Amino acid sequence: MKRFVAALVLAGAAACAWAQQETRFPQDYQGLWWNPLQSGWGVGVFGPSADGSNAMASVLFAYGADGRPTWYIAPDLRHCAPASTASVSVTCGGTIYRTSGSWYGAPYIASSLVVREAGQWSVSFTGPSSDPHYGRTREMSFGATIDGAALHRDNLVLQDIAGSAVAAFDPAASQFTGMWWDPDENGWGVGVFHYRGVVFAVLFVYNATRQPTWFATVLRESVPMAGAPGSLYRQFDGPLFDTRGTPWFVPGFALTQARHAGTAQLIFATAGAGAALTYSVDGVSVTKTLRRLSAQVH
Repeated sequence: MKRFVAALVLAGAAACAWAQQETRFPQDYQGLWWNPLQSGWGVGVFGPSADGSNAMASVLFAYGADGRPTWYIAPDLRHCAPASTASVSVTCGGTIYRTSGSWYGAPYIASSLVVREAGQWSVSFTGPSSDPHYGRTREMSFGATIDGAALHRDNLVLQDIAGSAVAAFDPAASQFTGMWWDPDENGWGVGVFHYRGVVFAVLFVYNATRQPTWFATVLRESVPMAGAPGSLYRQFDGPLFDTRGTPWFVPGFALTQARHAGTAQLIFATAGAGAALTYSVDGVSVTKTLRRLSAQVH
């Protein structure tokens, strides 16, 4: 179980067993959930897991007591099932974990990974299950008790990545969305939210004191590869941001800093599950080879 947790810890994630549906929206809840009035934190939902369990998982990426980025992973939310009624109301729950591990700027040390049970977590999804125009916005609410502190947030919606939540959503244009990791480096990873020529990515890594931290980036597809038929790979480039904000357990939210800290690049093989990640933070450069952890949802 610890390896399963540690693997999912890499990017945090969550997803449901809606993969058997022919259309992604609104049956599938994979994506980036946020409050548009509180830009700067969110909940990643990915999956189903590649092991075929179809369990949901989720990652909260927010800010700790010092206002610095931190994240928690709930890799196995139980009691979720596909919904076929006209109105969806599904609640799932599970254990939430906090991890620590190797600094992203140093060689990976397997023994440095520590997984600690931090509390309990639940998410609820509501909205229509069949509406060709998606006239009603689906919403997420979530709650958690982490190290004795309680958290509850309502009215989270899927963030629109290059028009991904519109009625004309094309699953084939979201082929790289998922959780990506290096199987030889358990405990960290990259949450990728892709649609057409845009990727929003969150790097779930560890700082120099081995504490969980994260960086966000918006990547645009490089020209002339965008849409080129028969391309063997697709490349996305953009700036990397280091942010600060209100601690997760404090009511309300304010983003206090969004600093351009470096650059990031993701190159995906169009055939198979491989990707190359290169990023820099304040002069520290990192290059990794990644594979998809969560199965693709169509």
